[in-house]
Formats: sequence, C-alpha cells, structure tokens
Amino acid sequence: NTVDTRLTMSQKTLPPAVNPPAFTNLPQLVEALRHEIPSRQPGGQPHTTAEVERITHVLNRVQLDPREWGQYTTFVKNRYTRTLVGYEANKFVLLMLCWEKGQQSPIHDHAGSSCWVKMLSGQLQETIWVEDASGKVVQTG
Repeated sequence: NTVDTRLTMSQKTLPPAVNPPAFTNLPQLVEALRHEIPSRQPGGQPHTTAEVERITHVLNRVQLDPREWGQYTTFVKNRYTRTLVGYEANKFVLLMLCWEKGQQSPIHDHAGSSCWVKMLSGQLQETIWVEDASGKVVQTG
C-alpha cells in the first residue's frame, strides 16, 4: 500500500502563526483578516481545521477599545442591526451586530460559509437548530 502524500489546494495547511500581535483597531484587524483568510469561491470548499484555528487565534487576540468599535454600533428597539465594518471579495464580510437585551435573530444558517463571533460587550446565547430525519427543525442545545 502506498500513501498519497499530495495535497490539493483545498487541503493545504497554513504555516504556523508566529505570535501575532493583539489587534487594537478595526483597520488593523481587517488587514489581518485579509492576510489570514484564504479566498473561497462561493459554494466552494469549507475552511480547513488549520484555517479555522488560525482565524480563531486572530480573533481571540482582538482587544478593541469601545471608542473604536462604538462608531459602528446601531441599536434599534424591535430588531437587531448589522453594520458593515470590512469586506474582501471571496474571503470575508466583517459585520458589527447589535442586539438590545432580549432581542433575537430568526433561525438561520450561513449557506455553507464559515462564521465566527467575537463578543465585544454584553452576553449572547446561541441556540443550535438542526433538521431531523423527518424534516422538522429541532433545537439541539
């Protein structure tokens, strides 16, 4: 038996991160995400485990002053809001999402795309839903 050691483009792992700096402003974060997140064609391959870990590591190092991100916040009584903060075609959309206490977003998916959440203030409760064998949407936790 021989083992195929070739990697396809979607299987390549990223080189290890070397102590990335803490990100203290949004333009710096957007630039880091442009560098760290590989391009994906719509409907293409999901991120590899290594890519997910690197992007998670970058977001864990974000330390933004509320004066920095506050300019992107919009709070509305009857619904949550989404404000565009950064964008790179075929890589990412960086949004500032704002909920008032007790607000919810409708059950939704992300159409096969990856999604990370970085809490800057407050608390968030996520409920995961799946479609069971009968087609009914049920809560998993």
